[in-house]
Amino acid sequence: MNGLPQPPLALTILSGLTFTVILYFEASLVGIWATDNDPFSELACIFFAPICLIIAILLYRGTFRRISSAAKRAGVACLILSGFTAFGLVANVLEALSKGASWFRLMPLIFIMLAFCGHFWGLGRLNLRWSHKLVELQAEAKTEPRVVDWRLEIVLGLAALAAMVGIARHTIVTMPPKCGEHLAASAAPYSLPKGASDVSYCKGPGRANTVEFTCEEDAFRAWAEEEIVSLGPGTSAVALEEIRQPFTILRYNAFMNQPTGPREITVSHGLSYNWYILDHVVCAAYDRTNHRAYYHRHLR
Repeated sequence: MNGLPQPPLALTILSGLTFTVILYFEASLVGIWATDNDPFSELACIFFAPICLIIAILLYRGTFRRISSAAKRAGVACLILSGFTAFGLVANVLEALSKGASWFRLMPLIFIMLAFCGHFWGLGRLNLRWSHKLVELQAEAKTEPRVVDWRLEIVLGLAALAAMVGIARHTIVTMPPKCGEHLAASAAPYSLPKGASDVSYCKGPGRANTVEFTCEEDAFRAWAEEEIVSLGPGTSAVALEEIRQPFTILRYNAFMNQPTGPREITVSHGLSYNWYILDHVVCAAYDRTNHRAYYHRHLR
């Protein structure tokens, strides 16, 4: 290409991988938003998705079309994203520790965010070096980048668009319904206690989830200790306890467009779990009179 070098192998691999993952993320996000239609998915589509798409385009233009200005912008964007990720990691860890979370439970979050931060930091550095090299060689050779084959660009663009439409459609088709009533445990999109049956659930705005089911008390206790208490930072500080005063909890009907029953239920004999801080809520109840379990969570 008029004497201009091929991009480094590491840059080619990382840019191609990032470009592919971003397109998959964009398509999946559109599918989730079309299915759930909740404010969080909508905000992600409006604000976060365009930023990722811009980065993907800059990576393609800088790495594979060898445009120095695009490579420079891609490098800067990746470094900024890496910095925001590092800031978010510190903020989330400090917040979680203040709520009583242990370092052990935070390790998966720390590992994922560090890997994300390191990936974009390395990709940003590679793009800046590549941009600098392109500028130097173009100045020495006094050459201009080759004329773009727009037919090839259009074909590649249509292929990427077709793939994104396919991914979005697959996401829409495979996403479980927002609500379900009187289902088998295997048909519900939750991990439930052994032997659970007659499951009803509904997903609310954001990450609100409410589910109820029938099971034995021993199974409910084991599930509560393994699933509920380990859900979010600080939830292990609250224990499952005997109900001494009537305990009221939201039912799945509270989030249905056309409720088929009461929005709440009060349990007087059984077990309860209630943890909350600011807009984080995790609560559960087990009614011994009918072996019915109720569970509601809303984690930011």
